[in-house]
Amino acid sequence: MEVTVIKKTLFAIAILTGSFLKATEFYFIRHAESEVNTNREILGGELPWAEITSKGKSQARALGESLKEVEFDLYYTSDVIRTQQTARHFLEVQGKKLQPINRDCRITEKSNGDWEGLSKKKVLTPEVLKYYRNRNFAPGSTRLGESAQKVTDRICSWVLEKAKEHPNKRLIVFSHGYAIRCLTLAALGIDLSDGKLMKVDNTSVTVITSDGKSLSCTQRNDTSHLKK
Repeated sequence: MEVTVIKKTLFAIAILTGSFLKATEFYFIRHAESEVNTNREILGGELPWAEITSKGKSQARALGESLKEVEFDLYYTSDVIRTQQTARHFLEVQGKKLQPINRDCRITEKSNGDWEGLSKKKVLTPEVLKYYRNRNFAPGSTRLGESAQKVTDRICSWVLEKAKEHPNKRLIVFSHGYAIRCLTLAALGIDLSDGKLMKVDNTSVTVITSDGKSLSCTQRNDTSHLKK
């Protein structure tokens, strides 16, 4: 109810101010449950080989059912298999199996370098944890990954770019938890260090709007489709 009221209010304000004609709406979807999500003992990251589980397929299909009435102009996934599988199950339910999908590596998950897939106990030592949440810390030993700030800059610049390319359009973007968290924090004006516990659940819906110059968040981590 609260989300509906907020969306109606924002819609009314947009019409009155004229911003309705300029804003691009992005439905960011975290991929469905993957093999890695079921193992809390290993450190995740890009891990391009990780596929979605049976539960994940059900999550993606439930999402597809819930958004049947929403029309999207463009479809995007990251360049890894779990987002692509999520999108395909989503589209199958909607009767759009042949829908073209754009792939873009700039909306992929944070890289944890050569620590990806390793035991958290092995790599996240007490010494490392002193710095791990720092916005500029790049994880890894020999092959370094990305800092939180780099992920934020990457995904925010992508959204601003697409908003300029596709004004007054609605895009659905199948992406990743950490990347969506960084984007959401930026849109809400919350420092990365203050939002480290912000939840982004599998197949949750987060709506970001942009005029190509700024970002706003109108809906965050909506999983109502999983409760029906």
